Amino acid sequence: MSVPFALFAWRYRERIGSRALAAFFAALSLAQASYALGIGTADVGTMFAWYRVYLLALMTMSLLWAVVALEVSGRDRWLTRYSVGLVGAIPAVAAVLFVLPWTVPYVATVPDTVTAGSMAGFDPGVIRLGVGLVALVATLLASGIYVRQFVRHRHISRAKAVAILTAAVSPWLNIVFLLLGYFRTHDISGPLFLVSGGLLAVTLTRFETLDPVPAAYESVVETMGNGVIVLDS
Repeated sequence: MSVPFALFAWRYRERIGSRALAAFFAALSLAQASYALGIGTADVGTMFAWYRVYLLALMTMSLLWAVVALEVSGRDRWLTRYSVGLVGAIPAVAAVLFVLPWTVPYVATVPDTVTAGSMAGFDPGVIRLGVGLVALVATLLASGIYVRQFVRHRHISRAKAVAILTAAVSPWLNIVFLLLGYFRTHDISGPLFLVSGGLLAVTLTRFETLDPVPAAYESVVETMGNGVIVLDS
């Protein structure tokens, strides 16, 4: 379902944030596919294999979501080769830990039998909790950036404001639904990310950036040595 959005974002890859957004949709596509294949089988080994792929894709997707937020908000200076390398290294290390035989108990407790239609039977281990923590921190960072952008945008562009607010709120609706007693056996974070990512993709193709202050203008103001008096808007 996310593949068309990945292709759409890649089509506008020269726009700020579009390459990262295309990679985000690719990871989201993998997450959705592995989740569907996982809940579609009643074989324990097969479901656990897809469960690990799903966890890895979900964490990668969350990291890329933070990268997208940094780029479209004009904070791409934070994306140094070290930070980008870290974004790539974390999923790589997790992938190795997921396939090692002796780490299986640390990923999750595998039940003797499973029921098709849900992957809720796996009790998370230390590695699974670590992966979830990384995804949580990345999503918190992204949401914080989007909230700040919304505060700056709410009087500038309604389309941008809606896209940014949706990007900030959507990833957390899954938790809200769980607290209200809905979707306890299914993870709906994928569709929620799809909605928020789709709105960002459309907004970026229209406005090129979500930052209300052009980067070049901001850089000039920050580096100029002379005093400036602002007379009006």
